Amino acid sequence: MLTDSNGLISSIKKKLIETFPKTWRYWGVFFDRNSYLRVNGWFETMRRGHPCRPDGSPIPWLNYAMVGFLEERLTDDLDIFEFGSGYSTIFYGQRAKSVVAVEHNEKWVEILREKLPDNVDLRAIALDDSEDYENSIVRTGRVWDVVVVDGRRRMKCFRNSIEHLTLGGVVLLDDSYRTEYREAFELAEARGFRNLKFTGVSARKFGQDETTVFYRSDNCLGI
Repeated sequence: MLTDSNGLISSIKKKLIETFPKTWRYWGVFFDRNSYLRVNGWFETMRRGHPCRPDGSPIPWLNYAMVGFLEERLTDDLDIFEFGSGYSTIFYGQRAKSVVAVEHNEKWVEILREKLPDNVDLRAIALDDSEDYENSIVRTGRVWDVVVVDGRRRMKCFRNSIEHLTLGGVVLLDDSYRTEYREAFELAEARGFRNLKFTGVSARKFGQDETTVFYRSDNCLGI
C-alpha cells in the first residue's frame, strides 16, 4: 500500500526510535523541516549536484554564514572580480552591477557561459609561466568593489587584489584557515585592512569551512 511522504517519514522516525533509542534525536537534522541543513539547501544541493538554496537558486561553494551575509549586503551598484568561477559567478551576477571572472578550465568555461547573466564577463585564462591568471585583475586597468579569491594561486592573486580595490573595496579569501594563506593576514594588516572570519558548514560538505573578508573603514559591505 502506498503512503504519503509525511506518513513515510513518521514510519521511518518511529523505526529509528525503536532501533536507536539513545541516538534517534540526532536524526532531527535530517527530518526536521526547520533543520539548519534543510533550510539552507544542503539536501537540495545533494539532490541537484550543485550548490543552491531549497528553491534551487544558485549559491557559491562558501559556508552558509558567508553566503547569508553576501545575500544581505551585495547591491546592484557593485563591481566584482572573481578568481575562479562556478555557480558563485551566477550568484554574483544576479546581485552586482558587473562581474569579471577568470577561470583556468576551458571546458568548464564553455558549460558555465550558457548559464550566466548578461552582466558577467567570464574569461578563460590558462595556468602557465606567464602569470596571466594571477595578473588578470591588474590588466583590467580598473579598481573593484569586491574581489573574490577562490581559484588557483591564491596568494599571488590576493597580493594583486588588495592593490586594485576602490576606497571601500573588500577582498574575500576562501579556505582562509589554510596555513599557506597566513601571509594574507599579515600583508592585509600592514596595509591597514581588518579582517572578519565567517565559519560553518557549506553545501555538500560535513566539516567546517572558513572564508575571511578583508576590509577597511567605510567599506562597501557596511562592516
